[in-house]
Amino acid sequence: TLTFGELLKITETGWEIDLSLPSPWQAATADPRIRNVWQAVFDVDALSQPLRVRNYSPGDRMQPLGMHGRKKIQDIFIDKKIAVTQRRLWPLVLCGKEILWVPGCVRGEAARVTATTQRICWITVNPLPENEKLC
Repeated sequence: TLTFGELLKITETGWEIDLSLPSPWQAATADPRIRNVWQAVFDVDALSQPLRVRNYSPGDRMQPLGMHGRKKIQDIFIDKKIAVTQRRLWPLVLCGKEILWVPGCVRGEAARVTATTQRICWITVNPLPENEKLC
């Protein structure tokens, strides 16, 4: 489980995931698009359950941001050329059963920041597990 304002260390894989404290969002003065694939921003009030992190399981699907329908996580890994040996170790960020984000790959449609968003949180993931290449 991710806790606002804390850093989650997954020692088995070397990943570190940092969830910011909720902060006010002013849509008129800010742009929610993120140019760093290792960061994502979410609408705090659209999160119906606590955020969790788990690894990939065969059959996982998500709705990528801006896409109608769902896509297999396996296909996302193939598109991004993530090595087969890394896939089972890759962190997925979830709210309940919904996959919100595949760090380094694709952001999901759920909890997207919109003009009506009042509060946001940032999630940052370290890009490289210790001593290993991702691709």
